[in-house]
Amino acid sequence: ITDLGTLGGGASYGYGINSAGQVAGQSQTSGNAATHAFFWNGTSMADLGTLGGLLSWGRSVNSAGLVTGWSSLSAN
Repeated sequence: ITDLGTLGGGASYGYGINSAGQVAGQSQTSGNAATHAFFWNGTSMADLGTLGGLLSWGRSVNSAGLVTGWSSLSAN
């Protein structure tokens, strides 16, 4: 088990992992204000942002490190 950390919020969830150990998932942001997709490269977590809304989730990551998932728009 590896602690991936968070994007500043109270929780994060990994959903996809590739053969290089890279992870796609979701994390709460600071103050639990939003939930954003993330990409963890084996040492640090990158916030993938949203398409203008408050929510995005990373669901899988391929061998090239490309993440799939979904995002809400500005109208949520």
